[in-house]
Amino acid sequence: MWLRSATHPEPLFGTVLGRLNTGSYWSPPQCYRGPSSRVAGGYHQRRKVKGPAGKSDEACVERGYGRWFPCLRATASASPEVLSSRKDTEIAMTVNTTVPDRPIREDERAHLVLSVLGLKAPNGELVRRAGTFIAVNGFDQVMGAARHTASLSGIDRPWSYTCDAINTNTARLAYLFTMVHWAEVSLRSELDLAWALQYGQAWHEQPIYLDPGQIAALRNDPTQKKIRWTRTGAPDYESPERFMADISLGLLTDMVRWASGTPEGGTAPRAIRPVLWDADGNRLQFQSVVSSMNLLVRIRNEMAHNRPLEHRERGRLWLGRDAYASKVIPGTEDLLRSLRFDLRKANERFWQKQAAVLIEAIVRNGGSDPRVVKTAASAAG
Repeated sequence: MWLRSATHPEPLFGTVLGRLNTGSYWSPPQCYRGPSSRVAGGYHQRRKVKGPAGKSDEACVERGYGRWFPCLRATASASPEVLSSRKDTEIAMTVNTTVPDRPIREDERAHLVLSVLGLKAPNGELVRRAGTFIAVNGFDQVMGAARHTASLSGIDRPWSYTCDAINTNTARLAYLFTMVHWAEVSLRSELDLAWALQYGQAWHEQPIYLDPGQIAALRNDPTQKKIRWTRTGAPDYESPERFMADISLGLLTDMVRWASGTPEGGTAPRAIRPVLWDADGNRLQFQSVVSSMNLLVRIRNEMAHNRPLEHRERGRLWLGRDAYASKVIPGTEDLLRSLRFDLRKANERFWQKQAAVLIEAIVRNGGSDPRVVKTAASAAG
């Protein structure tokens, strides 16, 4: 929509400021909201504001009349010639309907998070550090942790507690990532053992690992482009494990279900040797196999997109649609036990190696080896 000011004949652009003047101009902060139309991600909103009489265009912007729109500052000093050259296009700004809760500047986001924590007048250094932390970890994640912290009582240092909550959740996700890695690698190995017992070491070259129709469709499946095929239609790999390393996790879990399932009219599962085991060393029930595979795919998808844990329902942590403490962790650990992992020993050994790798990273980036610092402090004490 083209609009013309009484004092400036050149057109003003919809929701983007065309030329600021001391009469009426478009800007977000106050007065009334004009017509809006729904678009993806929010609304096109028009808000009409009276600028302070006698103030220059630039002063109006610097006093905050354009604080929620970075483009306002960019166009505030545009010449009439430049603006008139844009007549062929109306530049529309998509505005999130929760603008007051989502400031766009780093320092404003820091002030908002700190105010949620009850820190109404933070010093400049705290605002700077908070702004950097929010920029690194994401506004929504930090705000969620801050609201959780604010709901607790007896927290003496709420900002430090919020940072600790974010870092602790990152550590939880790192543990979960490690378990998902263990599970995927182990599933390849267990499938290899199960099928090799019946069909030999090159079983992946035979159409036995999935429904024949599904195998035939794999060659044209856009989600499985990494798979290499021979002219005869068999996977072109020197070993089954290398073949399974190139397929998606979803397809791998399909193969586990197929091997663990019983053919129609049959009395025994397709794979004689179990892929997953129960606590007594027997074949895991098929429905438990299906549930484990479904959970693994869901968790892997969340991990692949680096989605953070969220505080919901009285502070409980969730990853996607699953509760972290009551489903995600127990379900993943149960899956690893069914793959015959001794989780106590596995985690003890992994922790030692992980600590060494992290210490290397600390030293590589200019820090000191915590073990040396601790030893020196003990000697001095």
